[in-house]
Amino acid sequence: MSANYLGDIIKHLTNKSALENIHDFVVIKAKELLEIKKELNSTEVAYELGFEYPNYFAKFFKKQVNLTPRQYRQSLINK
Repeated sequence: MSANYLGDIIKHLTNKSALENIHDFVVIKAKELLEIKKELNSTEVAYELGFEYPNYFAKFFKKQVNLTPRQYRQSLINK
């Protein structure tokens, strides 16, 4: 199976590209880590998720969630 064919199947089934599905999965895992493992700071969460550069993780998270990892954690506390 080629990468393009797999991408077409994923797009057909989810109405999202493979990359969008991967980003959604990473965001879900990031949120879980930020909620459950409160002892980890955002840099450690970034490394846990496989990001080489913590700054890139923060920018990625902000773009996806419209909050920084710190703001997201704070919003959980305020609930």
